[in-house]
Amino acid sequence: MRKLASVFLAVAMLWSCSFTAFAYTYSDIAGSPALVSDTDSLETYALDTEFDDIKMSVAGNYALELSLSEDDIVDVPTGRLDVDILNDIEFALAMQNPAISNPVKDSLRTHRELLLNNGLTSYVATIFSPQFLPMTRSETYITYKGHQMKNERIYYKGLEPDQSISLASGVDTAELMDDIFNISLIGVGVIGGSFPVITFSAAGLSLFALFTQKFEDMVVTGSTRDYSNLQNMSYDKIEQLTWTNVLGDWKIGLYSEYVRVNKVVVHQYYYNSSTQEGNSYDLVITPNKECETENFSYPYPVAFQNMDMPLNESISYRIGRKLLVF
Repeated sequence: MRKLASVFLAVAMLWSCSFTAFAYTYSDIAGSPALVSDTDSLETYALDTEFDDIKMSVAGNYALELSLSEDDIVDVPTGRLDVDILNDIEFALAMQNPAISNPVKDSLRTHRELLLNNGLTSYVATIFSPQFLPMTRSETYITYKGHQMKNERIYYKGLEPDQSISLASGVDTAELMDDIFNISLIGVGVIGGSFPVITFSAAGLSLFALFTQKFEDMVVTGSTRDYSNLQNMSYDKIEQLTWTNVLGDWKIGLYSEYVRVNKVVVHQYYYNSSTQEGNSYDLVITPNKECETENFSYPYPVAFQNMDMPLNESISYRIGRKLLVF
């Protein structure tokens, strides 16, 4: 999911703890970046975690893995905070925690409301931010055009809409479903001139064609009882906030997003008024489709340019006539 960034950038990282300081220095001009580092002072983050782009050291410390060029990958130390946003006490403490930025609190609040409607009693969101580094360690920053920059990420796993979404109902249901072949993902970085899609079948069949393939002997006459719903959409989401330090004042310049769609369930029901019988069919697919907004993997130039008026990138999806936001 990581996008390779151009080397037309100035990036420096400085770590000042009880360890020897080290720095990455990149040239502002075209060409190979110059690298200066004291590798003996570098903590190694070699262990994978369940969180995309987050690595861990044997000591249990975390780092956000970033690609700054085709050849250079750096690990930026970060801290972790888990919040059960459906636990009233834990959520209230998070809302009062000065280390959690207001935009992160807004996101936690929004997702709490969504999940409460689902009837859940517990849900853990995981935040990675330099704000949560242990007291014994100093914050580490990416530096762009002389300004410190930092990323905060919120990881939401296994999100689902709070209710099924109607795609069609009534006598025109079959016709409408026969025109739906995929789910289009919108708002992501376009590669090759087209938006990524989630197809419902390898053969390219429509939703209605898949129904008739399941019930070959049924004649669909068109009934007011016919309907189709997007029954379930299960996905993981990462919300990323990128900040610029201006004379000690941290300004957010970019909200970006990553989504992985894990499961889609589409329900169809058709009723034959002649036989007075109906059939329903749940199409279940597990696409594991990943997508990200245009500047998710390389947010610094855009975040820097928009620090006075943040740019909000989000991913939406279209299925039939419905346009929905993750």
